[in-house]
Amino acid sequence: MSTRFTDKSVVFAFARENTEGLRELKMLIESGQVTPVVDCVYPMDEAAASHRRVETEQQSGIVVPKIGDAPASS
Repeated sequence: MSTRFTDKSVVFAFARENTEGLRELKMLIESGQVTPVVDCVYPMDEAAASHRRVETEQQSGIVVPKIGDAPASS
């Protein structure tokens, strides 16, 4: 998918729900062939808000739950 407003294109990639499929997806991400787009990161105590964000279909990427004290990456 592409847009007339930018020269970037979007390709949707889905991994098979097994170990092999996830390894293939990991390889694509690590090689830079696939770049995940993160819309926002929610702490676990805001899990309900993250679900609402997804349900409204307003996100422009994936909604990520933040687990533990690790800092959220931008």
